Amino acid sequence: DRLTALGAEPVRAQLERFAAIRNREELAFEAGRLTSLMAGGPFGNSIVVDATDSSRLIVEIPQGGTMLPNRDYYLNTDAASVELRQKYEAYLVRLFSLAGRADAAAAGHSVFEFEIALAKMQLPPSESRIAGRSAPRRTLRELATVMPGFDWAAWAKPLGFDRVSNIVLLQPSFFQQFAALVANTPVDTLKNWLAARHL
Repeated sequence: DRLTALGAEPVRAQLERFAAIRNREELAFEAGRLTSLMAGGPFGNSIVVDATDSSRLIVEIPQGGTMLPNRDYYLNTDAASVELRQKYEAYLVRLFSLAGRADAAAAGHSVFEFEIALAKMQLPPSESRIAGRSAPRRTLRELATVMPGFDWAAWAKPLGFDRVSNIVLLQPSFFQQFAALVANTPVDTLKNWLAARHL
């Protein structure tokens, strides 16, 4: 009864933060902030011993951005997978509806389609492990050059990663495509994507 009475009020302030995002720089900062709070950020992170220098620690970031357990849930074509995706999209719409969004159907659909695009970019497990073993170390400045479209500096700041010398994106091909996708996706869709992860 208490939860029903509260409704979306406990997350209202965060939803207002999402709604106030004006551009991709603010979007990237908010994505990093959510990760720093362990509150629905799109990518995980690990601080590990650098394999090339055991006296140093290094930041590793795995591919992600989707909420279902793995890419197969988005890409398999069997009847059970198709039905699951239909239910997942309905779930997203329900989340936005419960949050009081008048455009719940459109918002849920935009998140669903964005996650489908991300899943298509994700490497399957065997390729992912191979890519991770040879992933290059990059500075934030290098990331901005080789993976333009996502504001890596804004994302790194709330995580404290602006103070590290290098970051390893474990699946470089995914992150390069992700950055390009962000650059060509409406900011409102990206805001919905972050909101869905938090709801």
